[in-house]
Amino acid sequence: MTGCPACYDLDHLNENCHFFENKPDKVAFSMGVAFRQSHSMEIQMKNIIMELKKRYGSKLKVAFHHSLERNKYIDPRITERDCQFADWLQRNDIPFKDISGSAKGLIDFYSDAQLHIGYRLHAHLFMCSTSKPSILIAEDGRGKAIKDVLGGIVLDGYETYQNTLLAKIVGKTRLVKLDRFKPNEYLFDQLVYSLENEENTNYHRCLSTRNQINHNYKIMEKFMAQLP
Repeated sequence: MTGCPACYDLDHLNENCHFFENKPDKVAFSMGVAFRQSHSMEIQMKNIIMELKKRYGSKLKVAFHHSLERNKYIDPRITERDCQFADWLQRNDIPFKDISGSAKGLIDFYSDAQLHIGYRLHAHLFMCSTSKPSILIAEDGRGKAIKDVLGGIVLDGYETYQNTLLAKIVGKTRLVKLDRFKPNEYLFDQLVYSLENEENTNYHRCLSTRNQINHNYKIMEKFMAQLP
């Protein structure tokens, strides 16, 4: 009815947004998951991370929402792809942290950040709920839909996704590599433009998200009062 419950941190309702002068001191980047099955989405994410490193330097830190402990999942390929990406980050001197395991890991990591950029929906929701600026790169339908609920900055990470039965079958085989994603070819430029625009307007679009959450909360209160 009114978005995910994670949108509503009662301690931050109706407060002013937490902005900063010039550039932020701590920037959090949340890893997506599409890169595990899509080489093109992996390239996209690496290009974005390198651009953010150029802009923010050591202020940037990457978060893995899934564990980097090998053999923790039934399909070991899941963790292996994340570990390979972590190795790439290490080679490029980009700090990262495994925040999996509990909500506390997510809360502690993003509470310490002043700005979030990345693919994880709940990282975006947490930052918005605590009145801090966030840019979400949507890699699934949930991410695309949240823009209609909260407004703010949500960029499409992909244009199309092959979801036919044949694509599903081929995608599961190891004999044929099928990239089911068609990435948004304009994403890089859109992200750079959004960052520069927000810096010049004191994160105006992020401010609109705070106002929308406040508005949605009033609607949710009325909805809850009607329940038996």
